[in-house]
Amino acid sequence: MPIGTIYHSGHVLLLARAAYGRSIASKSESEVCILLCAAALEGFLNETAHAFSDAEESESAVALAEVLAEAESSHLSPVVKFRLAAFAVSGRFPRRGDLLIQRLTALVKLRNSLMHLKPEPIFTLDETHVLYEMPPKIPSEVAMLISDGAIKVPENFTGSWRQLVATPEVAKWAYTVAVDAMQWLTSAANDVIVRERLEFQTQDLPEIGKNAG
Repeated sequence: MPIGTIYHSGHVLLLARAAYGRSIASKSESEVCILLCAAALEGFLNETAHAFSDAEESESAVALAEVLAEAESSHLSPVVKFRLAAFAVSGRFPRRGDLLIQRLTALVKLRNSLMHLKPEPIFTLDETHVLYEMPPKIPSEVAMLISDGAIKVPENFTGSWRQLVATPEVAKWAYTVAVDAMQWLTSAANDVIVRERLEFQTQDLPEIGKNAG
């Protein structure tokens, strides 16, 4: 008979933090960190659904559990899950143009591009950062990283967009976005019971500094 439940998102964040540390010496570890950060965020949302699955204390707690459980069973994206959770706890539905939502969308797209690899055209930058030789369009997640300052496109670069994300700066960005989202959901909760439980889930989140943006 089960005697309890283990939540894994905090442990996965610790693994991501360790991968970030290794990425400083080996850039390839940055991709490990990105994947783990996205996994930790989705795990946190699934754990939140479980934490309130038997809640009867408040309408907000019940709504949060039901919304996240249905989102998971419908295989909705982590970003949609987050927006629905935000609405359940705060009464506000974050818009797609909100900076946090843009960053979460970029993180999930970046995770997906790393998990579902496809051939990429090689492009070249000249010394003035002008693209030539019919380059592919900048992926939206890469554009977000450039906008946030996590990617600084080097001069005379020849390669693919994916090669530009394998850096400690991008790993740090991914980690901070995931943690920021968890803490935002916690602080946005209007209901005292919901906020206290979420604070318990997020109280020991390890940090590695401020957002690279």
